[in-house]
Amino acid sequence: MKRYFFYLNKLFSKGVWVTGLMGSLLVLLSGCPNQFEQFEQYYFQDRFIDAVILTQQDDLSVEFLQKLTKFLNRNQKRISKNLLFEIQQFDESISDEDVNRLKQLLVSLDKWKVTFTEYSLEYDILITAINKVIEKYIAKKQFDITFLLHHHRYRQARSSLEVLQNQKPLLPTQNKLLKQLENYIVRQLFVDQIRVHDKHINDFKDESPQDHYSNYLKKGETLFQLSTDVPVEFFRHFEHYFNKEKSDVLFLNQDTNQMMLSHYRLVCSVGVNVEKQLIEERKEIEDTFLVQFNLHADWEEYPVFYELFTTKTIYSTSVNAAVYLANDVVGHYIFEVFYPVETVRVGEFLYLSKDILEMAYSQQYKGYRKGNIIRKEAYYLQEVLDDAANVLVVKLLNTIDRDPDPYSLKNPLQIDQ
Repeated sequence: MKRYFFYLNKLFSKGVWVTGLMGSLLVLLSGCPNQFEQFEQYYFQDRFIDAVILTQQDDLSVEFLQKLTKFLNRNQKRISKNLLFEIQQFDESISDEDVNRLKQLLVSLDKWKVTFTEYSLEYDILITAINKVIEKYIAKKQFDITFLLHHHRYRQARSSLEVLQNQKPLLPTQNKLLKQLENYIVRQLFVDQIRVHDKHINDFKDESPQDHYSNYLKKGETLFQLSTDVPVEFFRHFEHYFNKEKSDVLFLNQDTNQMMLSHYRLVCSVGVNVEKQLIEERKEIEDTFLVQFNLHADWEEYPVFYELFTTKTIYSTSVNAAVYLANDVVGHYIFEVFYPVETVRVGEFLYLSKDILEMAYSQQYKGYRKGNIIRKEAYYLQEVLDDAANVLVVKLLNTIDRDPDPYSLKNPLQIDQ
């Protein structure tokens, strides 16, 4: 401990930067920093913008203001100089978050004039520097909007206009464009009736997109398996994941009267299969037990071998789906998911020494003896349908819920003049 404080004292003699180290160490030793300690952290980390913003919070204590006044007596000029330097480091690529910090800084500088009248900063120079950065940022956003529109990235163009709107009032033409974009980027998906196929995926995995719809029309409309309405349950799971994962501009429209108004149509069939292993599979398991060879001996680890018999049931769902933009296939998905369920039973011990007096089973062996919980088959069918629906949603959204999306590329926005 003496050596530790000697080291700190030695550092302290080397200059003012050590105060920051001391402040940080004291914070580490004492827990969460108080207001002045937080200010010092910002200051000695060259985060002068955050330091000034902190001084104008509404809940500042008297103790903080007293300590800050003493601090400003020594460091007022350094704050002003380095605050300007930090502001000038930003260019037109400044983040939205940092722009908001600069706007907070403008408010804080106005308050500083009233709060610390004796410690004035170079307000005009600082405010001019801030405004220059924000002007560059606005000019970059305006350029970005033109670029994004040219490349059909209408969602990002809408977002850039909204950010720009937070910085200054939009021009009438920009307001008009924003409203047009808000209406244009909304997309609707209609899902045709989920049909069922009874073929193995190998029989249709090479299906061409052009043949998909004609093949779909030949498939069945109902399938009850293990008391489960397969098409209905698959759509229920699909709808859940779709609403959970989609963006705020994509919607599910299941009104058949407005089907033709939807931008996209999903045409899909599913199949399910339950494959049961009829013959148990035998395994030899090597494990480690604690054993005693006589009454007064210590317990010791000992290798033990035993039989394990497993039976596996594999639940699977295959999906054949395509998403259409008018009559064009823009996404074709053929895949299969599996849900294996294994039951186990423990057999006899193998090669067990006759000299063992007593033994304590391992946790692994106890788990095998207890066995896993086996649910009704309908439960596992629901699980595999759920997994398949989730996979389909991911594939679908990667196709149509992006910027630019297929509709934007085929039907670009005609900007009102």
